[in-house]
Amino acid sequence: MIVRFIQLYILIAYIFNFLNRSMLGILLIAILLYIWGPITPFTPAELVDWFIALPETAKLSIGTSLLTMLGFLIAFQVGSSNAIKQLNLTYRMSAADEIINFYQDASQKILEAQLFSDEILDIIETVEKNEDHPNSIQFNIEYALRRMDKHKKSISKLATLNRSYSLVAKHSIILSNYIGVSKRLDIANGLLSNIVTYSHVPTGIGILEDGNPRDRFLEQIEKEKYRKLYNACDKAYDYINVLAGGVRGALTSEVISQNLNATLSIVKILNREDTAVAFNKLIFTKKYFGKEK
Repeated sequence: MIVRFIQLYILIAYIFNFLNRSMLGILLIAILLYIWGPITPFTPAELVDWFIALPETAKLSIGTSLLTMLGFLIAFQVGSSNAIKQLNLTYRMSAADEIINFYQDASQKILEAQLFSDEILDIIETVEKNEDHPNSIQFNIEYALRRMDKHKKSISKLATLNRSYSLVAKHSIILSNYIGVSKRLDIANGLLSNIVTYSHVPTGIGILEDGNPRDRFLEQIEKEKYRKLYNACDKAYDYINVLAGGVRGALTSEVISQNLNATLSIVKILNREDTAVAFNKLIFTKKYFGKEK
């Protein structure tokens, strides 16, 4: 019930602002009052007859007054429109820079998490195969524990970044003007949340002190979790990088218009094989978001 009321309020507020704050809305009100108003106005023919019957001085006064008012209204409308466009442009450029900076930082953390998970998977495989080489096992376990400590710091920054920062809420007014942008940002934030969820790593306490560090290490380190982390990073990295560039392009499209060189470059990029692979991954990510492969 409350949601319906809010939706109705937003619709009524939009109609009210349109009728009171735009030239088209004011013209529409004037036409409605002319047709259905309580006072019967002159018809266009009657208005012409009335104007012709006026003295020359009155005609001159009315004509100059109308020209003055019309010039003022045009100048005021043009000035207001330019000022609003400039503020809108400034706001959109600020939002575009903020979005690209945010996802650049997130992309770096994703790449670090993917490299970490790949290294841990290699170490797990090495430890499983080298049962008869305790020195190699000791070295790999020590290295894995050091990498886990480093990964904890990196992923904590990503978690803080993802929780305390809502681009959609902060820039909802400007992003709502572009179809699908807010939804894609929500998908990107969900992909970041998946990475944080799969990035929980064991403390490693007691592994090296244990009489059988190999078994203790393999017991604590879940290979399947690191596979999920790797897949989540792989899924998110391409999507987030393309998304950031796409959103920035949409927000700045009115500043940098399309030209022949840009068109030919885009066509050439779309013909590349790696572009087709990237698009397939993005489609898969969007279709199967929230599900495991």
